[in-house]
Amino acid sequence: MNQCPNRSLFTNKCQIYRCWLICDKRWLVVVPPLIPLLYNIVCIIMVLYWSTAGGAEHDMTQYTRIIHVQRIIHMHEGFGVATILINIYATSMFNYSL
Repeated sequence: MNQCPNRSLFTNKCQIYRCWLICDKRWLVVVPPLIPLLYNIVCIIMVLYWSTAGGAEHDMTQYTRIIHVQRIIHMHEGFGVATILINIYATSMFNYSL
């Protein structure tokens, strides 16, 4: 797994923290973007697990490898969607509070 998801995760955490600061430290403002952030953390853990588990099994059939790669691709797509949701919410809250 490359560095991009880890950087994106760090950026998302910083955006949520800025939302919390700008909106007078109200937790209700931060709850909606925390859900996709938790999903992103789970995505990273699952992709890392599937990447290492796939390399350990040498006797996988071609069909199993295809399913394995499709799972990883779907998790990456979900990660991207959750990141976009966090960015849209954080930007909207920044603009709303200004």
